[in-house]
Amino acid sequence: MRSLLPFYYYGPDLSIEDLNILTRILIFIGVIALAVAALWIVINWKLLKKAGKPGWIALIPFYNTWSLFEIATGHGAYMLLLFIPVANVIVSIYYYVKLSVAFSKEEVYCLGLIFLPLIFHMILAFSQTPYVGPQGRASADPNGRYYRNYAGTPYGPAPGRPYGQYGYQQQPYTRNYGGQTRVTSNFCPNCGAPIQNTRFCGNCGYDIFNNR
Repeated sequence: MRSLLPFYYYGPDLSIEDLNILTRILIFIGVIALAVAALWIVINWKLLKKAGKPGWIALIPFYNTWSLFEIATGHGAYMLLLFIPVANVIVSIYYYVKLSVAFSKEEVYCLGLIFLPLIFHMILAFSQTPYVGPQGRASADPNGRYYRNYAGTPYGPAPGRPYGQYGYQQQPYTRNYGGQTRVTSNFCPNCGAPIQNTRFCGNCGYDIFNNR
C-alpha cells in the first residue's frame, strides 16, 4: 500500500516538454471556444437586428434566448420549456421550424439548423433573407381581400390588420412605370414594409407592379 502512495498523490511524472504541449493544446481549445462564442453573439445580433430588435440583446444571457424565441414563435415564454426534460427537445425542434419560417424559409430548413446549426444560422444572419415574422412569408390574394402566408393559407382579411403589419393597405395611389400608370399601395403586400417610390420592395425585393 505504501508503494502506491507516491503515484496516488503526485500522479505520473510529466516532463517540461509534455506540460508545454498540454498547455498549448488547452490554449488552442480555449481560443477556438471563444471564437465560436463570439461568432454566435454576432449571429444572434444580426438575427435580432433583422427582426427589428436591438442587437445588444444578444449580449445578455437568458434575455437573448427569450428574444430569439419571441421573434421566431411570437412567444418568448416558450424558452422556459428548455429547462424541462423531454419538453426541451420538442420545443427546440419547434423553435427551429418557426425560425425557418420567420426568415422566409421552408420548414425543412430546420434540419440544417438542427444538424449544422452554426452554418445554417450564419446563412439566416448574413444572407439577404428577410425577416417576415412567425406567420411566414405573406402575399396578397388576387382578389385583394385576404393575405396569405407563404404556404398559401388565408389568415385574415386585410382591413382587420393593424397599421404597418401584413394585410394593411392605405388608400392606393398611382405611379407611372414604363409608360403605364399602375395603382400601388404605400406598403409592400409581401412583407408590409413601406415602399420608397420604387418598383421593388427595399426589404424583401418583392416586385410591386408585376405581382399585383
